[in-house]
Amino acid sequence: MKYLNGLSLTLTFTIFLVACSANDAWDSSQLNNTQCTKEKTCFEGYSCVVNSCIADYSLTYKSTCLDSKQCKAGLVCPPRAFNCRVECKNYYNSDSACSESTEYCAPIYDSDGTKFMGTGACVEGEDECKKGSSCKNNSECVYFKTGVGKCFKKCDYNISNSGEYSDNLETQGKTCHPVGSTKNQALVEWQSGNRMDGEQCDPYSNPCAKGLVCIIGTGSDKVCHKLCTMNNGTPLGCAAGEQCIEAPKYYFCSVPSSDGSSE
Repeated sequence: MKYLNGLSLTLTFTIFLVACSANDAWDSSQLNNTQCTKEKTCFEGYSCVVNSCIADYSLTYKSTCLDSKQCKAGLVCPPRAFNCRVECKNYYNSDSACSESTEYCAPIYDSDGTKFMGTGACVEGEDECKKGSSCKNNSECVYFKTGVGKCFKKCDYNISNSGEYSDNLETQGKTCHPVGSTKNQALVEWQSGNRMDGEQCDPYSNPCAKGLVCIIGTGSDKVCHKLCTMNNGTPLGCAAGEQCIEAPKYYFCSVPSSDGSSE
């Protein structure tokens, strides 16, 4: 009797192992597109998209997604876009950052639109810029390629004779910042930060305080510089020993280096 009980237990355990192995084999081959809900989650290495389990890093360009880990290498899933896009880094600038003729490189923010996610995606130009019609809310198109652009609120600033900065922006916590390629650059409304003159900055994750712009300095470092203007050859807004340097759509203060260039 003890032998029969032991045999029964052995057979049961063996059957259980075989069943588990068969189930594992079925899972690994059929997990993709199996149904998922809030209560029924996907196995490791898969995640839920529109009630179907999708293997990580498997979705192709423009496929519906909820997270970047679902997209193939080189693609990202921007919040609120919900489709895999080509990843890029040269935000709001180069016309060569994205290979598709209708796309430009935009920074990716979280779903609230406040926290920079450290990378960008190639997205379609806004319809107003495609059609050449007017942007809403006193905005204007900034173009990154021919017919490919985004609506921004235009920013105009002034420096008084006493060196005081002012601009036309009515929203608190906003300042002027340049976007666009060199030939199509514009000053637009931008989120201000707390980085001060001469401090390292990043326009997307660590912006400058109001009245300063974040510009690439020596090497690849970005540094905050004060905005300035020229009045009949006299710089306004710069400290003694600084030059007021002309950029495509603005001026900024800079200290001449020993070789005569500006830093």
